[in-house]
Amino acid sequence: LEEATPGEATRVATDPKSARAPFSMSSVIECPPGFRVAALIGPKGSQIKSMQEESGAKISIDSESDPAKVTISGDDEQIAAAQRLVLAIVRPPSKVIECPPGFRVAALIGPKGSQIKSMQEESGAKISIDSERDPAKVTISGDDEQIAAAQRLVLAIVHPPSLQLTCDEDHARLLIGPGGATLKNIEAESGARVHVDTASG
Repeated sequence: LEEATPGEATRVATDPKSARAPFSMSSVIECPPGFRVAALIGPKGSQIKSMQEESGAKISIDSESDPAKVTISGDDEQIAAAQRLVLAIVRPPSKVIECPPGFRVAALIGPKGSQIKSMQEESGAKISIDSERDPAKVTISGDDEQIAAAQRLVLAIVHPPSLQLTCDEDHARLLIGPGGATLKNIEAESGARVHVDTASG
């Protein structure tokens, strides 16, 4: 087969004289370095079997090389269908959300990773956080529906909806209460974060 350039699928003819013969064409997809081919194979080969049945193509994986290579054989329609299925796993679509400067990523991760795990389970998407930079970046990977679901969950924490109310100084003091007691009670009861700006007048 013809060598595939990194990250690209290359189609070559295995039998130019019999274009209509079964599996007369092949496409090679190169996986990202370090990619775990188990995601393509599935438990007891269930994933690769499902992709072959759905596309009608033959799919073989060279896991001995790094990066691994996936060879798809079939006619044009079968190859195109199998490519979509394989690439959705090998290089899934992703969405990057930039957090506000100084944002504490612990709010996204949760105790022992409970928050990010919950968001991944609810959305079906993979969520990774780059906390080494400021502002931090959140990368969401999955299909369109999974990305949209995870995006809503992440943004609810990163950029929560807010409402601004205006009141006079006397009412502001009442909202805060002695030692901030009233404000704390409002936050505890509602679950919302409440900030009173007394400096703006």
